[in-house]
Amino acid sequence: MPSRDAFLDLYAIASFKDAWVVDVWNGGSWGPRFIRQFNDWELEKVDAFFGRLHNYSIISSTFDAMVWLETKNGEFSVQSFYSSLASRRVEPFPHSIVWTSWALVRASFFAWKATWSKILT
Repeated sequence: MPSRDAFLDLYAIASFKDAWVVDVWNGGSWGPRFIRQFNDWELEKVDAFFGRLHNYSIISSTFDAMVWLETKNGEFSVQSFYSSLASRRVEPFPHSIVWTSWALVRASFFAWKATWSKILT
């Protein structure tokens, strides 16, 4: 998910983290503010993010509205929420491979942390 990573990186250096869309929409283009200049290695990610953001524009004559994308009419329901969760595949945790191996406990613990992407590196 490069767009998600780019958003998180840009959000970390955003000047106004609680800004509304109206605060960063300059009548025809997006204009968020940042607390520092971008580094050379960040420019490609920034360019890709703003390239995707450029595809979206604001219709100023309408009000903001929340829309639930899981239903055709845009309204939230518990049933639609449950259906959206139930339709996602969740890979089962490989208990037997991790915890019943002949590896050291610390190696098993490392494998367990790696499986859940919780290793701080």
